[in-house]
Amino acid sequence: MDTNIEYYILSLMRDDRVDLVRENIEKFPEFKVFKSIDGYDITATIAEFKKTGLKYVNMYYPTWGTLANFITKYNLINYQIENNIPFVCFIEDDLLLLSGLVEHVLSCLPHLDQGTNIVRLNHWGEGYITSLNGAKNIKQIIKEKGIIENIDNQLREHCGIEKYCPTDTWKLLCPTNCGDCLKTKELDRK
Repeated sequence: MDTNIEYYILSLMRDDRVDLVRENIEKFPEFKVFKSIDGYDITATIAEFKKTGLKYVNMYYPTWGTLANFITKYNLINYQIENNIPFVCFIEDDLLLLSGLVEHVLSCLPHLDQGTNIVRLNHWGEGYITSLNGAKNIKQIIKEKGIIENIDNQLREHCGIEKYCPTDTWKLLCPTNCGDCLKTKELDRK
């Protein structure tokens, strides 16, 4: 199996996260930052959304931050496709990474040779692994369906086969559904 894998931390590199991201990269230099969309900047979020060409149908948490999170993960999947990257592991920026993470990720790669589009590394959407073929499948499904859920639910329930491979190789520092996504303004649904 080709183990050519790239690792990304999705982050705005805001003041409250920059030290954590840098600490994680010092421990795991294979990780790079993939710039997130800023849901507090509505104009920029709209511009990035328009670039995707996706149609908006619905989200359970209809905020600009939730939309920005969707676009960020979609853009990372698209980046993988455009750059022909065999495997990508991407995580959110509110995780303190612990030893064994890379080994755990590598142990999950065989699942992606069995028709699985994505490996979810924790209960919610803190981290994922995609193969190039899986990323292409996910992009096609999202293009067809549009944005019908929050990204993590859409990946889990509407984007083909997913494998759950939980890990204890990080510590979540911001409780689920307590981050920036839900602190931004609600979408105007006119």
